[in-house]
Amino acid sequence: MTREELNGLLDLYAGALAARDAQRLPLASGVRFTENAQAIALDEGLWATATCVSADQIRFIDPATGQAGFMCVAQEHGAPVELTLRLKAEGGRITEIEQFAVRRRPSLFNPENFAPQTLFRDIAPSARATRAALGDAAHAYFNGIERDDGTIIPVRDDCLRIENGVQTVLAKDSDFASSTASQGFNLFEMGVAEQISTGFFAFLPRIRDRRIQLIDEARSMVLAICVFDHPGRLTRVDVKGFGAIDLPPQFCTPLTGLVAELFQVEDGLIRAICATIAMEPYGMKTGW
Repeated sequence: MTREELNGLLDLYAGALAARDAQRLPLASGVRFTENAQAIALDEGLWATATCVSADQIRFIDPATGQAGFMCVAQEHGAPVELTLRLKAEGGRITEIEQFAVRRRPSLFNPENFAPQTLFRDIAPSARATRAALGDAAHAYFNGIERDDGTIIPVRDDCLRIENGVQTVLAKDSDFASSTASQGFNLFEMGVAEQISTGFFAFLPRIRDRRIQLIDEARSMVLAICVFDHPGRLTRVDVKGFGAIDLPPQFCTPLTGLVAELFQVEDGLIRAICATIAMEPYGMKTGW
């Protein structure tokens, strides 16, 4: 399918979801649908509760694989839901739908700042990354977290990262900042590479079930889907050049984060990151 056709499917999807009517979509026989890794019917989950889907969306389209998606805020009975959608189509019919719906939670949740259009921009053709380089950049980011080594990540010093609407780099204030700043160390003022190299993320030793799922060559973007496992074994970590830090309580119990992470690369370096992270029971699979 063409870029324009896939973009049209996204329009149809947003309208159908807001109307709670999946039958408005050109669905293939046997279409596969998951929400937060669970295979459910297309009249359940957010399809049963949505009351609005914002037109303010970050869209990513991959004609080479027939995939497209968006990040935006939906409403569920009037309450905000941070939504990431991926769909796949063949012959004009949707064969796969994968969505992540992050609902209100006590931390790492700011729908007013989720998926801001200003985070991403058009990239000049000469500055866009190849398909291979886009996939490599996403893997390098995840490898850096696993190895506590930001130096292996091709990332700009001024790269912004938004997670569930919360700015978690180059920010004086965040959900987690007070828990570390009160100990004399604010991790969230740092840039991506510097932050990852501190060793703070030792509580997150494994990023599994990685998929470089969708590559938008025209916008130099890549959508990666994976799982962050937090075993919960650690309550303190040693931060390089500082010393021991008590971890925020949410990192001290076993849980799994289902992650859909969108990267934009310019001149070979990651310049922006936006992610939805749905916190689920430890060991959760992606459903794909």
